[in-house]
Amino acid sequence: MDSCVYQFERFRLSRETRELWREGERVVVSSRVFDCLLWLIEHRDRAVGRDELIGAIWGKADVADNLLAQLVVRVRRVISDTGDQQRMIRTVAGFGYRWVGAIELVATGAHESVGAEAAPVDQDTMRADESSGVARESAAAIFAVPQVELSVPSAAPAQPASTVEVARRAHASSRRWTMRATVGMLVCIVAAWVVLGERFGVSSSKTAAPNAVPTTAAMVLPVALDAGPDDSWMRLGLMSVIGERLHDAGQAVVPVDNVVAASRDLAAAPAASELDELARTTGAAVILQARANQAGGHWAVSLRTIRGREPGLSVDGSADDALTAARIAGDRMAVLLGFSPAAQTGRSASERELAVLLKQAEALTLSGRSAAARVVLQGATAEQRKSPEFRYQAAVLEFSTDHFDQAQTALESLVQDLSPEGSPVMRARALNALGSVFYTQGDKAGLIRVSNAAIALTSNRNAPEELGRALEGRATVAGLKRDWDAALADFAQARIAFEIAGDRLGAARIDAGIAITQSLRDRFSVALPMLETAAAQMAAFHSVGVEAILRADQVAIWLALANPKAALRIETRLHELAAQTASPGQRNSLDLTRAEILIANGQLGAAGLLLQPAYAETLKAGDEAYLFGMHYVAALYALNTGNRAMAEQEAGAALASRMDDAGARDPARMWLIRLRARIADEQIAALDPIVAAMEVWAAKDDTPVARAYAALAVAERAVAVGDHAAAESAYEQATQLAGEREVPADTLAVASSYASWLMGEGDLDRAGRIVGRVAGWADDDYEAALLQVRFYHALKQQAAWKSALDNARRLAGERVISADLLTPP
Repeated sequence: MDSCVYQFERFRLSRETRELWREGERVVVSSRVFDCLLWLIEHRDRAVGRDELIGAIWGKADVADNLLAQLVVRVRRVISDTGDQQRMIRTVAGFGYRWVGAIELVATGAHESVGAEAAPVDQDTMRADESSGVARESAAAIFAVPQVELSVPSAAPAQPASTVEVARRAHASSRRWTMRATVGMLVCIVAAWVVLGERFGVSSSKTAAPNAVPTTAAMVLPVALDAGPDDSWMRLGLMSVIGERLHDAGQAVVPVDNVVAASRDLAAAPAASELDELARTTGAAVILQARANQAGGHWAVSLRTIRGREPGLSVDGSADDALTAARIAGDRMAVLLGFSPAAQTGRSASERELAVLLKQAEALTLSGRSAAARVVLQGATAEQRKSPEFRYQAAVLEFSTDHFDQAQTALESLVQDLSPEGSPVMRARALNALGSVFYTQGDKAGLIRVSNAAIALTSNRNAPEELGRALEGRATVAGLKRDWDAALADFAQARIAFEIAGDRLGAARIDAGIAITQSLRDRFSVALPMLETAAAQMAAFHSVGVEAILRADQVAIWLALANPKAALRIETRLHELAAQTASPGQRNSLDLTRAEILIANGQLGAAGLLLQPAYAETLKAGDEAYLFGMHYVAALYALNTGNRAMAEQEAGAALASRMDDAGARDPARMWLIRLRARIADEQIAALDPIVAAMEVWAAKDDTPVARAYAALAVAERAVAVGDHAAAESAYEQATQLAGEREVPADTLAVASSYASWLMGEGDLDRAGRIVGRVAGWADDDYEAALLQVRFYHALKQQAAWKSALDNARRLAGERVISADLLTPP
């Protein structure tokens, strides 16, 4: 039986086998990427509407346009197309997409492979680490290894210790595989919010008076349309216009980005319970719904209250154009709400045209349709292009499409042309946008410079939203520099500013930043409830990316607190978030975090099932930001399943990948795995380079945590060479340094090794004092439980040993306790 294969440029695609090949090598893609690509190719005779494409891929209609836009970006990347080139997939503005690339039909036998017989290995997908010898082929062995016995290190650690899954990064200027948050990571996720913060909502120069937090805000929902697909931008654009008119009349209005985020999954005819939840999330006292329709070239906009006013209020506006009709409706509603509409200044025809154009571009950009927004902006006249509003929107578009250099040039030119005296708020707005560009480029000096300038412009003006964003930028720099007190001070002021502006989403983002800052200071008892609250807030706003960061940080803390069972309670939510994200990198990151949780709880089979595809996809993508964590989790998995050699290789690959500022605990874990593997293999001469490198790393990190683990490495090396005095001195130093932060993971890592050595030396009194320090964690943590088993076995206390062994078996899961601990003393 023959099958039909589509060939285009260097690619071949088979519907029957659901395979995509590039120059003879199979390209691994997600099912949605494949479905999108196949649908566009098979319907290449026409343009495919967004709704049709969403239905074909997701099987339902209630999927946001931005998810489809993100998917199309991924498809274009796979086939080496771009939104600018559009060689294969052309955006049909206001409608959808069309396949325009040349297609050749190729018939092949069913037994034949679509690709070549011997496909060359793509070096970008191998990501081989020469220093450790880890490549894709050898790494595959991680997921099919037999279990062997695991135990706490013996007196001269001949076996690597069973894992304590330490799970938190301390500070990072770059993203980390698990999405565990730093203040900078949070800003990276929400940088587009900062740039687009005043996309087309209430102007900061007109926000509520700073002497009170708005408590009677009105929320205008996206406008329902009885119009064609070319007018779909009006859903947000008309919503913005109505909100502006209400605000100008004196009514506090929920910012547009809050509305878009909170109402993403709202039904067309929302139930009362849905509206109540929406009001709780956004702080809206009144919720308004509008509908627009066109008949005979005339537009009508109806506007009514659907929550917060009894009896309900209803008005209509009509005009030759939709924006004017929306303004009329907004003004009439303002009167019914008890306000006087603001006077409308006369505008020229060109100004009215520009207003429409900017509303279109802003709405399209916000909904993820950047290509369509670019087409709209290209229709501006030379005179319109000179306006600050146009220049700002054009720069925002460059930022949203990752053209950071162009965005920076445009924003710097705009800032230079705007007078601090004549246009202070617009200048601050451009400065804040420029700060987001600087952050994405790693320019901390640039970010602090523009943040300070924006703060100076807005501190004494009624512009709380821009002040909040500027303070948030400065707090980010302080966090990156580990100046926690300064970061918290600026976050606190930023939160007040966002509250004054009625920006619940901005305030929630600041809450997340404060929680993360506290966790980075190892103030876990303070951070945990704050993280839970902030994560719930982000869930209410449907902010999957930021909630994922916060949930992963919760996991990190619970594992650092030696409580993997508590971390396991979050695993289900991470699974749900992974299913919701459109980003393959984020999804793999969440699966890696889930695998780490399962490893820490001894669920090795389930962990392997998660780890294998996440490892392969992360390796294929080659994103350096995620490689450390990919190898990190693989090393833990290999260690727990008894493959010491592979654990060492993966640990070496993790350390060789990009991990600048990856924190102390995770790299320390990798160093110790490598050291202990060489001790177990009696490679004594190979220990010194590892210990020396670890000491250099610890000196650079310059934290008690890093120095504690470096001292632990010195101690274990001294044990291996028989230097009793050096071992004791280094163990004492490690104990003291680990005690400075009093984080269970650190204390337990040192105590397990130190007490085991003392037991081997016959010094049970001192060993008992150390074991007693970590006994409180034995009910939850497997390593602490094993240490209890070893100690009571050494004491020959059979009843205590039996009780400790039962507890360890309860926590072991699929991990195997070593035979020497199973034999009665």
